Amino acid sequence: MQHLRNKQLSGTALSVHVTVLVIALVLFLETPVLAESIGIQGKAPVSAAILGTTSGYFVNRTLVLFNHSVVQGNFLPANGISPMSITTDGSYGHLYVTSIGIQVAGGFPSRYGNGTVSIVNASTQRVTGTVLVGKDPVSITYDPSTRQVFVANYQSGDISVISAQNDTVVDTIHPPCAPADIVADSVVGYIYALCLNIVGFSDSKLIDSATLLAIGDRTLVTVASESVPLGSDAIALDSSTGDLYIIGAYGLSGNVTIVSGSTDTVVSVVSIGQPTYGWSYDDLNGEMYLLSGSNLSELNTTSNTVVPVIPLPPGISDTVFDSAGNLLYLLNSSANQIDVLSAGSNKLVGTSNVGSFPIAGTFDPGTGQAYILNLVSNDVSELSGITSKGIISLGALPTQLALNGDTHDVCVATGGINYQPGYLALLNGTTGAVTRTTSVSYVPEYLFWDNYSRDFYLSNATSNDVLVFNASLTTRLTSVSMGLFEPEGLASDDAIHRLYVASTYTNNLSVINESDNNLTTPIVLGGGSWGVAFDPANGIVYVTVPGSDTVKMVRATDGSVLGMIPVGTQPEAVLYDPADSDLYVANVADGTVSAIDTTTGSVVDTLQVGLLPAALTYDPDTGDVLVANSGSDSVTTINATSNSVLGTVEVGQDPTALVYDPADRAVYVADALSGSLSILGFAGLKFNIPLNTPFPSSAIVWFVIIAVTVTAIIIFVKVRKKREKESQSTVAVSAPTTKHLPRNLPLPPRGHTWQVIAGRDPNAENRVENDLPQGDEERS
Repeated sequence: MQHLRNKQLSGTALSVHVTVLVIALVLFLETPVLAESIGIQGKAPVSAAILGTTSGYFVNRTLVLFNHSVVQGNFLPANGISPMSITTDGSYGHLYVTSIGIQVAGGFPSRYGNGTVSIVNASTQRVTGTVLVGKDPVSITYDPSTRQVFVANYQSGDISVISAQNDTVVDTIHPPCAPADIVADSVVGYIYALCLNIVGFSDSKLIDSATLLAIGDRTLVTVASESVPLGSDAIALDSSTGDLYIIGAYGLSGNVTIVSGSTDTVVSVVSIGQPTYGWSYDDLNGEMYLLSGSNLSELNTTSNTVVPVIPLPPGISDTVFDSAGNLLYLLNSSANQIDVLSAGSNKLVGTSNVGSFPIAGTFDPGTGQAYILNLVSNDVSELSGITSKGIISLGALPTQLALNGDTHDVCVATGGINYQPGYLALLNGTTGAVTRTTSVSYVPEYLFWDNYSRDFYLSNATSNDVLVFNASLTTRLTSVSMGLFEPEGLASDDAIHRLYVASTYTNNLSVINESDNNLTTPIVLGGGSWGVAFDPANGIVYVTVPGSDTVKMVRATDGSVLGMIPVGTQPEAVLYDPADSDLYVANVADGTVSAIDTTTGSVVDTLQVGLLPAALTYDPDTGDVLVANSGSDSVTTINATSNSVLGTVEVGQDPTALVYDPADRAVYVADALSGSLSILGFAGLKFNIPLNTPFPSSAIVWFVIIAVTVTAIIIFVKVRKKREKESQSTVAVSAPTTKHLPRNLPLPPRGHTWQVIAGRDPNAENRVENDLPQGDEERS
């Protein structure tokens, strides 16, 4: 941390500071948002402009599901899904995991979004934070000399630089082509990124050149295109010599291109003979292990000779070298295990079970632990030798919400991505604490609270059934099989106790008798359906049919189809407004909401909202309709009386569901890719903050003002005397200078760092004398 010289305050400046302090204190005590955040009861905010939205709603709190923590305000970083790469920060005990950032709409992956880096405390095995980076972060590396993490974002074509001291992105580097892999050489202070600019092929060679980017002085080192085989997209570093190895991963040939670390030129090309698809480097013995064809091959970096080691079992996806135990971990994706090879004898010595579909890993020489990324289960396995020590979960992906109308607890359905098991979680509506969880299949489509049976109904696209749980989630009451199609939206008619189930892949609307949870005669719609809403005033069921861009009307008593209403493109979610008997339909493809007058059966307004509107809810206190825009990470508010857009508030990534709780006028928003729930409050009301301390009276406020003023006067007198004393002897201080390492200087011996000898380095106290950091700093 840079040390700053203290500046003396003049009498006028001090008076200004004191005045500002007093005013700030008064505002603090009188401002309800700040007061409520520390547990002081006060008046709620009344200015929507202060909250950054004209709709009156704001993000009061966020429940982060991957560690069940509650934070004030909006929580924008996501924990991510589909982990891609991992690195450690030496001896500080933190892991950095990149996730690909697939966006989800309606429970299914739909498009690339920004990737994330999850920060994991290895000792506690908890995710402590997340950082948004570029798209498709395929590789990550840590530089102990600068305590920075570098992330290669292939799709967005840039490199994110994260400070490991405060876990924030401090820079973004834009190379001339897409970075495919990245590695740190902390000895000379350079980060090497292999960039690809593939515009065509000729005789199994890249037409354009591959570029080796040296980050440190932003020097570009170009490798001749004829020396780099097709499909080269991985790079390794020999820390003892500084040489770089460019590997033909997934290429048509299995060549390894060797680049001298001292001259940055290609010195050799070694043919493996078969395409390679995974590798690891043994710094201890100077060997590189390559998964080539059906064999594990070994490249001796001294003689540049290649020999097969063992034939590979099926399903091996990558390797990780353990320098502490001289072991090589073979990641067996098909068996969800690690096959352990002795690097000394090249023999298998054991296996260890890990999570689902291990694809990548890293080894921390400071702790002697190996960490394996599991793509499908979205977690990290920690290994010590041959023993698995535990699983670190990278997050939960909320996709659906429902409110228990009796207790005002919120039920959250998670999962639905990477074929991982999902679960239902029950949240206490007051504290946000998770009180109960229960496992379900991995694609929970729609969650519904039934006022008649007082049960939760969950449609499951994977198992093609509707699951029924009691209100406390302690018992799964039954499973109603829907046949061979995917159930979607749910709605009920409380008068005749019928539950209607939409389906994407059939022409029928299924009907469940809520008295016994048995199927009755289905209603023939003539097209696949998605969302369902019921109007108790006229006894009509409204069903969205995305294939025909219509809403079909069904009479509940006899199941007859009364007609259809044309709406926007790809209608999915539908909501009934009981106040004025209007119907609202979210049209996913064109980003609009259709307002339908149910008395005439016609569209009266079409409102432009955000991208990919995925869900709707109704606020009966204000008469507003809220729309979750999964594509633009926001919630739009619509005035249901005038059918006008009031405003939009930013929430977490990919909001896919939302539900309104009238008990405290809170809106819960499921942010699928943030692994969190945004909890919206409304300007004019307090919301869910423990109010244990009474609001201070005017007498207390004036007492505090007087006390602060007296203290300020005392400080002013002391500072004035000190300045008069110091003015008698003034010493000039020259500005510190820092010498940078030119690219053309000779390289220092391996194992040592450069020493700054000219001028005083302002960061000298934080520079690392040896290769590995000696301790950690407190994280904020």
